[in-house]
Order: sequence, then structure tokens, then C-alpha cells
Amino acid sequence: MNGRRQLRAILVSVAVLALQCPARPLGLAQMQTGSGASTMGTGTGRTGRHSLDDDMDPHQNLPESYARMQNTERQKRLVSDTERLLNLTSQLKASIASSGGEALTPDMLRQMDEIEKLARSVKNKMRN
Repeated sequence: MNGRRQLRAILVSVAVLALQCPARPLGLAQMQTGSGASTMGTGTGRTGRHSLDDDMDPHQNLPESYARMQNTERQKRLVSDTERLLNLTSQLKASIASSGGEALTPDMLRQMDEIEKLARSVKNKMRN
């Protein structure tokens, strides 16, 4: 019975993690950061450059685009790790059901440890 409690606790934590990490469309991040269209004007700044020149500079938005790219990669890793976690828990649940659930094999225990490590990893990645 202790194995079933552990499995249930793992499944609940996976469900909680999945609910805490809602999927966002990629276009939404661009809308939230805004565009350079509102900075367009006809005046000149202190440097004597025209404000349209700033919109043409490809290096101006490098930190923002780099941060967006990093966030997208992080989200992809979270999704793949969460899918792997779901697959592992489904496999463990099926193997426990097929064995009757009375005794846990060393393979099942190893799989439970792997699930626990992966769940902690996903949780830590979501915090950062």
C-alpha cells in the first residue's frame, strides 16, 4: 500500500505542476513586450539623430530578443520534461496494476526514484 501512496503523491504533484505552467502562444510574448511603433516620431534626440534611426538599428533589441529566445527554449524544455514525467508515471502505474500492486520490484522503485528526480527538476526549472 505504501507504493500506491507514493504513486498517488507523484501523480498529484505532476498534475499540480501541469496546472501551474500554462502554455502561452508565442505571439503573446511579443504583444506584452510592445513594439517600437510607439517610439516613432519626427523629433530629434540630444544626440542629433533622428528617432527613426533608432528603429532601424538591428542591435537595439538584442537583449530583448535574446531573453525571449531563452524563455522559449526554457518553456520547450519544461514541456518535454513534463511529457516525459507523464509517460514515466503512466508506465509505472501500468506496471503496478499488472503486478497486482502487492510488492514493488526493484525496477519499479528505480522508476519511482527517476520520477521523483524529474519532478523536482521540473519544479526547480519552473521557479527560475
